[in-house]
Amino acid sequence: MAGTKKILGLVPDAVDHAAENLIGPSTKGIGQTLADCWELVLGGHISYVVAKQRIKYKIGLERFREGLKEKTEKIPEEKRTEGTPHIIMVVMQNALYCIEDDSLRGMFENLIASSVDSETKAKVHPSFAHALCQMTAEDVNELKKISLSGSRITEVIVDQKAHGEAHTKKGVLAISEEQAISINVLAMFGLVTTHRTHAKFGLKPKIEVVITEYGLRFLEVCTKERL
Repeated sequence: MAGTKKILGLVPDAVDHAAENLIGPSTKGIGQTLADCWELVLGGHISYVVAKQRIKYKIGLERFREGLKEKTEKIPEEKRTEGTPHIIMVVMQNALYCIEDDSLRGMFENLIASSVDSETKAKVHPSFAHALCQMTAEDVNELKKISLSGSRITEVIVDQKAHGEAHTKKGVLAISEEQAISINVLAMFGLVTTHRTHAKFGLKPKIEVVITEYGLRFLEVCTKERL
């Protein structure tokens, strides 16, 4: 057993402990055995993955800091105003979950910059951060498309053959399932409203999508580029 102790001393404590349990009395429960096998086989790999993820997270945080500094410095001196700590902290907290996504991180930077810009401060709401945290860049792009369409109304027919590329035909926008999911997400957060029309003469029902005032404000403060 002393030899075993000596050998085990060459490996990390967690693995050492797991190995001892495996070679010890067979009175240990199945749960403990599984836990020990997990530690021996996967423990080191998981530690590596966690360490790698920490590095990526740290890089994302540094880019977030730099981007925020750059965007706030672009605000004209006469328009700079003291932000509301409540809003800024809520935005920062939600940004942590998207820190590695360049597009979403940039929108969080815009949101904070808008909160300290007298021109847009009143339009910023802390709920924007919660919504953005649960969206993808594709969801935001879909919202932009809806806002740019003529009267901010889009008629939608789900077309599985569209493969993500919208095309128009007789005023009807055919979209893929992925785009339909984005519209559902936007509607869930109140950024758009949807209304399904009744099918006529055997035609498929259409969905009328309208961007809300809340959605317009969201776009303005989250996507505004400061030159």
